[in-house]
Amino acid sequence: MVFNKIEADGDGIDIVRLDLATSEESPIAVDPGDDSSFAFSPDGQTIAFQSDRETGGIFLMDADGNNARHVYGSFTKGVPITWTPDGEHLVFGEADGWLYLVPSSGGEPVKWTEGDGSVAWRPAP
Repeated sequence: MVFNKIEADGDGIDIVRLDLATSEESPIAVDPGDDSSFAFSPDGQTIAFQSDRETGGIFLMDADGNNARHVYGSFTKGVPITWTPDGEHLVFGEADGWLYLVPSSGGEPVKWTEGDGSVAWRPAP
């Protein structure tokens, strides 16, 4: 079984693939740049992250580090990002104190609710 994890150290944030059978760790390639706020999709196949690369903003890439693509916006370092439970949208905070929803396929965000950037999901009653 292979497990992807995000490690933070003094040099920044690394995404590492850990093979649980062999305990072997291998970094997932990420282009140079200032990347932050990584979040794995609910199915573990895609990573959302913020970056200052190219146009800056929110990007997605495959879990192996390939196929990076821009989804929305410009770079805001350290702003939390997460997925909705169905994987259809990303939730992120902006400096205005609001949380926004943007389709994971790209498009315009929707102002969702005021908050500190933390999102916790729970089943509906």
